[in-house]
Amino acid sequence: MASGKHEETLAAYQKSLAIRQQLAERDKGNAGWQTDLVIGLVKVSTVAEPVQARAALTQARAIDETLAREGKLTAGQQSWPQDLRERLAKLPPEQAEAR
Repeated sequence: MASGKHEETLAAYQKSLAIRQQLAERDKGNAGWQTDLVIGLVKVSTVAEPVQARAALTQARAIDETLAREGKLTAGQQSWPQDLRERLAKLPPEQAEAR
């Protein structure tokens, strides 16, 4: 991304995300794979257009909130639910995305 290759960065993040999704789907009870999926979704959101970023962050938030409810977040991950809410709040309003 720092080199200005936005499309290449997004493609690489999406490829990584696809692998993470496959692993997380294989074992939905594996908190490590689920948190890796959250990380992949957040990475995609950092380079995606607002609509795609919102979808990625919404999915990440749903996974993360489930992990939090189940007590599966580590001490270092306890701030993730709030971070995801803040990232979503920083996106342009959905009406502005449609333009």
